[in-house]
Amino acid sequence: MIEQATQCGPRIPGSIASVDRDPLSPWYGEAVAYEVVAPERGALQLYPSRVVCFLGNAWPDPSVAATVWSDSVLLALYDAVHAVALTTAGATSLMHEAKVDVVTVPNLSEHLSSADTTAQLSARFAYAAAMKSINNLLLLGDGETWARQRIDFAGLPEMVRTFLQVAAGAADIPVTRLLGQSPAGLSATGDSDTRNYYDMISARQEIDLRPQLERLDRLILRSEGIDPGALTFAFRPLWQMDAATAATVALTKAQATQVYAGMGLWPAATTARLVAAQLIEDGTYPGAEPVFAEAEAGGTGAYPAGASPALDFDPGQPRSPDGKWTAGGGGATSSPESSPAAVAGKSRSQASASQHSPSPTELNRPGQASGFMGLISTLNPIGTAWAQEDDPKPELADPLAELRRERYVNARMALRAIDPSNRALETLSAPDYVSSEADIARLEGAAREAAIARTCDFLRPNGQPIGQRGTSSSIRVLSGGRAAAQRDYDYLSVGGTAVPFDNGLMVRLPGSAGTVTLRPVTSTPGSPAIDVTIPGIIFRKLHY
Repeated sequence: MIEQATQCGPRIPGSIASVDRDPLSPWYGEAVAYEVVAPERGALQLYPSRVVCFLGNAWPDPSVAATVWSDSVLLALYDAVHAVALTTAGATSLMHEAKVDVVTVPNLSEHLSSADTTAQLSARFAYAAAMKSINNLLLLGDGETWARQRIDFAGLPEMVRTFLQVAAGAADIPVTRLLGQSPAGLSATGDSDTRNYYDMISARQEIDLRPQLERLDRLILRSEGIDPGALTFAFRPLWQMDAATAATVALTKAQATQVYAGMGLWPAATTARLVAAQLIEDGTYPGAEPVFAEAEAGGTGAYPAGASPALDFDPGQPRSPDGKWTAGGGGATSSPESSPAAVAGKSRSQASASQHSPSPTELNRPGQASGFMGLISTLNPIGTAWAQEDDPKPELADPLAELRRERYVNARMALRAIDPSNRALETLSAPDYVSSEADIARLEGAAREAAIARTCDFLRPNGQPIGQRGTSSSIRVLSGGRAAAQRDYDYLSVGGTAVPFDNGLMVRLPGSAGTVTLRPVTSTPGSPAIDVTIPGIIFRKLHY
């Protein structure tokens, strides 16, 4: 992580070309390489994939900036804060001039013509000031007059307040929050200003912080042997709801869940899992997660004892020809009131109520779901019956399933060839499992990073550049001729896909990481070359 530009800076030889300007490059807008000055080891080069930069305000015109650094976030604040400091300092100095006494003395110049008369005049007014302070009495001589001048501060508070508002705007912080003052206006609460401020912070978290933190998290997780795709994070919301609003939102979500359950879109066990996950995520019940885990382990949660993970009934229980549960099965009861004869004697509404509103004791009887499953069964009697229909609806064939399976297999083979010990290869799947786009993207990304790391390690063994410097900083010269060039090409092209090339051999590395080309014949007779075109790689040509 780069913290101080004085210790680490981009390797820029005075040209804007040192910044990656390829729009298709994942490192677009970043330096081609960073140079760290270590006291003991000298200059070390770091690739953009190993650097996490937290920048400030962007340049007004990045196209003319020959650096990846940015302006300080304090630059926009300095002038506004400095103006506030000058204004408040000037207002403070005026406090001493708020009240001035003016005394007119005849022949004042004569009294000040000698040291003795000046001392007498000073002693006289000092005694007069003491009398005024003690006895509230002012002594004046013949021809002397006294007057008091006051400074009008009518516009001063508004002027100071204006400069403070300018500073608050420069800092992008509401005045009510920055100065701690009450919002102005009738029925004003300041909630709109605070909400806009929180929305701004949330947007900056997602735009400025998330990309850098995700890159840093990937490095930390890989160093700990954890799959980066297995974890994610979310910023804690800044706006906190009051108890009444939170209760209203929870009720609305519960009503929406009841509607979905009644539609029978999925089995009741799935609904129970979704409800439990939502309650844990929202924090509706503190400490709910261990309670749900204990209930599930004990058979009273999402999976009751003896129930199927996908079905909340016993498939062996008998049903009538029209599909309804009979005595002793599923949602039926064994009480006399629920028998067919008793139901026939009731009105249609009463019969419906007896079938769809079981009592608490009925929900906990053997063979029936309890806990969350009992709740969902009560809300969704149709959905639970749909889950065990004799003729399930046929699934539509996925036209892209075969293509995704082929992409998944190719990405897995490429990653296995490049890095057999990569943790992305440790996932297991059923033989008939159809990979999702997320699975394919995860494998292709892992193969891409493995190919780039393999190439970087080859070009800088033990952290030192390979071979000798050529005619430019991007060319390295090695020995061995054609045989060595073919050997190194075979190593660098592992996991790649062959691409037609008239003047030699070429492969495209996995995940569109770049290409590696072998040219047996070059402009230098008897000197084959390997071209490496990977964004962020400094050494792009190897001559043998």
